[in-house]
Amino acid sequence: MEPEALRLIARSATGSLRDAENLLEQLATYYGTNIELGQVQIILGVTGDERAKELVKHIVNSDISAGMKTINAVNNDGLDLKQFSRELVAYLRGLLLIKNGCQKELDLTSEEIAELRELAAKASLEQILRAVKLFGQLELGFENYSTLPLELALVDCALTPVEERRTPTEQAEPEPATLPKAAMPPVIPPQPQHLAAKPEPAIVTPLEPGGKLEQLRLNWKQVIEQAPESSKRTPALAILRSAGVKPIAFEGDTVVLSFRFSYHKEKIEEPENKKVAAEIISNFIGHACQVRCVYEAEGNHLVREAQRIGGQIIEVEEK
Repeated sequence: MEPEALRLIARSATGSLRDAENLLEQLATYYGTNIELGQVQIILGVTGDERAKELVKHIVNSDISAGMKTINAVNNDGLDLKQFSRELVAYLRGLLLIKNGCQKELDLTSEEIAELRELAAKASLEQILRAVKLFGQLELGFENYSTLPLELALVDCALTPVEERRTPTEQAEPEPATLPKAAMPPVIPPQPQHLAAKPEPAIVTPLEPGGKLEQLRLNWKQVIEQAPESSKRTPALAILRSAGVKPIAFEGDTVVLSFRFSYHKEKIEEPENKKVAAEIISNFIGHACQVRCVYEAEGNHLVREAQRIGGQIIEVEEK
C-alpha cells in the first residue's frame, strides 16, 4: 500500500484498531493486494480534491469571486458536497493548529505543512477561527445538494468587519476631549505632592495675557502646594504662605508681590529668600520670572499709629 493510503486509513479509524482492520479487509476484498490512495478515498467517500485547499486560499484572501467559481466547479463535477465540506474544515483546522504552533498534532507531509504555514502567515488567528466556525456548522445544510450553504459561509468570511482585520497599529485612537477656551476653569485642582516638583505643561492652565494675574491670585494656594521639594523647608515658602502676601501685578517677567507687613517684605528681599520665591512662582506659571516686593501697610489703625510714632513689627503670629 502507498504510505499516503495507510495514513488516510489511520486517520479514518480515529484510534480504533478494529475499525482499521475492518477497513483493510474491505479494501483487500475489493482491490486485492495492491491498494492505492485513490481506492482508499473511494471506499471512504473522500474526494481528495485539491480544490479544498484552493478554496481555503480564496477564504484567506477574501476572494469571493474565485471562491464561488471553485465551489460551483466542485458541484458541477458531481463531487459529494458534504464530504468536500468536511475536507475543507479539516484543512482549516490544520491552518488553525499551524497558526498556534501545534503542527506536531497534524499527520501531514512536510510539503502540506509548508503549504499550511505559508497560508497561516497571510491570515490572522481571528480570520481562521471565524472560517472554522462558519464552515464547521454546514454539516446539515446539504440535504438538497445545494451549493448555497458553502457560498454563504464564503461571503460571511470575506465580509468580516473591518475593525477585526485591522492590525493594532491601524486602530484609530480616540481624540482627547477638549473644552473651548471660554469653558476652561480658572482654578487648577491641587496636585499630589510627589508630582509637584516638576509640573507638566498640561497640568497648569496656560496664562493668557491680561488674565494671568487673576489666575495667579485665585490659585495662590496651589502655588504654595506645588512648590518644588527643595523649597519645602525654606523661610521663603513660610513667608509666601502668610495671609498678608498677594500678587498684585505683572511687569514683563517680574511678579510684583504685596506684603501687609514690612517685616515679611524685608525678609523675602534677602537674596536667598528672593531667589527661592522666584523659583516657587516660576514652577507654577511654567516659565522663569523675577520677584519685586512692595509694602502695603496693615489696615489696622492701631498698627499704623504705632508705626507712625516709631514702632516696628518684629514678629507676626498667624491665627
